[in-house]
Amino acid sequence: MVKKQIQILLFLILFVNGYAQKKKTIYINADSIIITKKEYKAANNNLFSKEKVTTDSLITNRLKSKRAYGFINAEYKKLLFPILDKLSNETTDRNSKIFIHNFSNLKKPLKKAEKNKCYWNYLNANQKKYTSFLITSLPSLKTKKDRTFYDEKKIIQQLFFSFSDYEINHVIIKPSGEFTIYYGDYNMCYILDSET
Repeated sequence: MVKKQIQILLFLILFVNGYAQKKKTIYINADSIIITKKEYKAANNNLFSKEKVTTDSLITNRLKSKRAYGFINAEYKKLLFPILDKLSNETTDRNSKIFIHNFSNLKKPLKKAEKNKCYWNYLNANQKKYTSFLITSLPSLKTKKDRTFYDEKKIIQQLFFSFSDYEINHVIIKPSGEFTIYYGDYNMCYILDSET
């Protein structure tokens, strides 16, 4: 009886191992098109984040875009500018390019952004062209710096970054209404270089 049970157990082990599926790996770009492993590895980390999802039979490596583009119409601008005016307690120049940097709950990157000499020197030299806001939604991150504002109701986060998985996000709004969203921790000078 024991011998028969051992034989059945060995048979089952061999059967399962012999027919077990090897996990297939696929690579998908931001447009949901299958790409090669080489293309996946060569993707620019400033433009894409890499996400890996594993199931029983499949490993999916997906590129997710770290940028989004859009357009703000006149009606939306009528809502946005009063919000920015209220946050900053001043009138936001409607003809300048607006840089909004949202720091959800990370103190260290906010402090680093406040001290970024490259970024602030350029903006101070071109004050008529650009308006910048550093926005945080946590009271513990409130600072007394000139361009850091507390968004208690997370209005900016809800307007632009509701789909983001990141704690730090940026949006650049041109006077024409076109905007670019940068998801994730970007170097502020990199964004400035990309948008000027």
